[in-house]
Amino acid sequence: TGAMDDAELDRIREALGLAPDTVVDHAWGSNGPQWRLLELRDADAVRAVEGSLVGTGLRVGLVGLEPDPGAGVAYEVRALTSQHEDAVTGSLHASVAQWMRERARVPASWVAVQGSRVGRAGRVLLQDDGQTLWVGGRCATRVTGDLRLG
Repeated sequence: TGAMDDAELDRIREALGLAPDTVVDHAWGSNGPQWRLLELRDADAVRAVEGSLVGTGLRVGLVGLEPDPGAGVAYEVRALTSQHEDAVTGSLHASVAQWMRERARVPASWVAVQGSRVGRAGRVLLQDDGQTLWVGGRCATRVTGDLRLG
């Protein structure tokens, strides 16, 4: 949905401690939640980010291409919000996938990873069938229960 303005980008870079040359590209991503998307120079740069957005009111998705996509993974993603870092975020992947495909940064079918910095090994399967981008994967139930109101 278009690039962010310089002030917004500077605010994010400062909060996350990113040098200007680390950011390759940036854009707004909107599919319900409003994501600020930053492509960093590579997946290692995404994994290396130490800053925090807690308390800032920001919602930022970081993405970096893997240097060896032949290993089956196209890129690393991190979802940083004003409350926490999310392990796997479908809405973010939908926005990132569209953005990456628009710029021909990924093939028609690929795998992204998320959660490595929060002790998770999320794998998200993405596919562009020519009309629709599909976001999927596997999940495991860790907790079940009932909620009773009143």
